[in-house]
Amino acid sequence: MQLVIQSTQQLTQAVLLNQGIPLEYVLQQNSDIQTAGNIFKGRVVHILPGMQAAFVDIGLEKKAFLYIDDVLPEGLGKRKDFKPSIEEVLKPDQTLLVQVIKEPEGRKGAKVSTHISLPGRWIVYLPYAGYVAVSRKIAHEDERNRLKQIAETFGKKRK
Repeated sequence: MQLVIQSTQQLTQAVLLNQGIPLEYVLQQNSDIQTAGNIFKGRVVHILPGMQAAFVDIGLEKKAFLYIDDVLPEGLGKRKDFKPSIEEVLKPDQTLLVQVIKEPEGRKGAKVSTHISLPGRWIVYLPYAGYVAVSRKIAHEDERNRLKQIAETFGKKRK
């Protein structure tokens, strides 16, 4: 008899073999599903003016943390001469789409951002930035340029 176990973050599989013939198969989904990269519709539940951050309910056990630089339009959060306060940008009970950028850990909830990015094998689509990036892994310059032209028209449709 032989027991073969394969385990990943999402599930565990076990097979009991007798002379190479499966006798029993067990599949169990793990409860600690990874959330990094997932997109949620969240609700602002608490604003922390001193930290320039907010807690957002995204349906997980702990509230998610949203820092001001992760909610402002790209580039504005990096400016030192002007940055609105968190209260000017978010309101209690406001709903917004957020993407998990850091898993919950210990007593802390997930860290989230409103800068949604949808990565693919050859492109990264940033819907709210109206931008599509083409991978540098595409070796042929003509193909990269062709895809960039397509991506530019696709990105402009969201503006």
